[in-house]
Amino acid sequence: VYGGYYSQKDVKEVVEYATSRGVNVVPEIEMPGHSVAAIAAYPELSCTGEQREVETEWGVFKDIYCAGNDHTFEFLKNVLDEVIELFPGKYIHIGGDEAPKVRWEQCSKCQKRIKDEGLHDEHELQSWFIQEIEKYLSSKGKQLIGWDEILEGGLADGAMVQSWRGMEGGIQAAESGHDVIMSPTSHCYFDYGLNSIDLKKVYSFYPVPSQLSDKEKEHVLGAECNMWSERAPYDLVDSKVFPRILAMSEVLWSDSVGRDFEEFYQRVQKHYPRLSALGVDYGLETDPISYATEVNDGKLELVINKGVPDLDIFYSTRDSTPTPSDTKVEEGIEVSSTGTYFVQAFKNDKSYGEPVAVEVTHHKAIGIIPEYGADFSFYYTGGGRTAMTNGLKGTLDFRDGNWQAFQYDDIELIFEVNGMDISSVETNFYQYNNSWVFLPEYVEYSLSLDGENYKFLGRVENETSPKKDGAFIESFKSEFKTHKGKYLKVKAKNMQYCPEWHEAAGSPTWLFIDEVIVK
Repeated sequence: VYGGYYSQKDVKEVVEYATSRGVNVVPEIEMPGHSVAAIAAYPELSCTGEQREVETEWGVFKDIYCAGNDHTFEFLKNVLDEVIELFPGKYIHIGGDEAPKVRWEQCSKCQKRIKDEGLHDEHELQSWFIQEIEKYLSSKGKQLIGWDEILEGGLADGAMVQSWRGMEGGIQAAESGHDVIMSPTSHCYFDYGLNSIDLKKVYSFYPVPSQLSDKEKEHVLGAECNMWSERAPYDLVDSKVFPRILAMSEVLWSDSVGRDFEEFYQRVQKHYPRLSALGVDYGLETDPISYATEVNDGKLELVINKGVPDLDIFYSTRDSTPTPSDTKVEEGIEVSSTGTYFVQAFKNDKSYGEPVAVEVTHHKAIGIIPEYGADFSFYYTGGGRTAMTNGLKGTLDFRDGNWQAFQYDDIELIFEVNGMDISSVETNFYQYNNSWVFLPEYVEYSLSLDGENYKFLGRVENETSPKKDGAFIESFKSEFKTHKGKYLKVKAKNMQYCPEWHEAAGSPTWLFIDEVIVK
């Protein structure tokens, strides 16, 4: 539950209720990062000692607990003593994730701690911090759980790792003999929308990586689905958790061999009356409509897919919600020019889900797959190597599947355009600095006849401040006299690190790009 607080009486009531039903409530007390609320109340726990405001939205902030201050550990041990008294279970989660080191780098107390303890850097300082807390919890008969960042700098004895940045952290921990909880964002973050993680994707999850040995697999205790409520008002929590939690439950209590989603899907339908009787405001299994583009015989097609069986889908090119009197989607829609397609699903002649507006941009480079100078992120593929010329632009939801992302690296793309006339190139980029996503410093376009020597076409400088808040999209377009060439190069300069003023100063930045539009 986001906001407010729990009294000791509240906590005891929750724990007793859960225990009576065989559920163990594990508290998470964040350290050393995600601690601005405590630092706002007790500034002396930070490296600067300066007063600051409590944050009112999600973020990663550079003010974290001072690791060089003995009073920090006195405070945290007092807090943990109270937590231990309230939660009788074996496990205490201490977070350990998303802790920028910029304050520690500038703090004389932290630097002295590094020197006195014989540590090499701030990552080892975080490991030392976690080890101190682990020793204290162990002395109280508790086992520490931390997010996979606690692996950095060395893992504390007895610590359990919860892997959220993919499965790699969990694999590393299991291989070193530590117990693991798998919670990769790819399958387990239920605050994400259905376009990222739907019922079928959750059902496809298996928490035990195949590359582990039989003995190492025993360290994978299971998985956890996460519902971060700052991303969803309380009235949406039920619809985000259900029915996806049904899939996660079955994934964790059954073997992956012989698992059949269609059979599971039919059983879920029979479960809905029970959920309704229990007052659960469950949501959809998937987005009713998904879409993609394909290039067949040089022609661009928009392909509309049904998210669930027994749907009829209609579309229109008018700016209005389609009705059953509009064109029914039977096959791919040929796209010969830029336009917007309005699509609506129907079930039993009633609209099902929200209408979807699909903007398709037709241009000369459609279907040309570029060579990449750096790999795009596994988490934000945009659909893979065809993403840059599939005609689909990204939206303000950077998880919509149309954005391709690069962390730290510059973007360099080379398209084999085979002598076509080119007079403009345009790319869109995304900024949301709270999530370390920034516009490029600049974008350059150049053309070559031989793939070796490039002629400069244009450079578009970023004129928007990286301090501009909120999520927004900006176009980097260069127009020039018509040129011919065989190879078109697009280069976008990544900031690489969050600047000093940023709460995550020094952390690697992201570039998000959606389409390279050639005319």
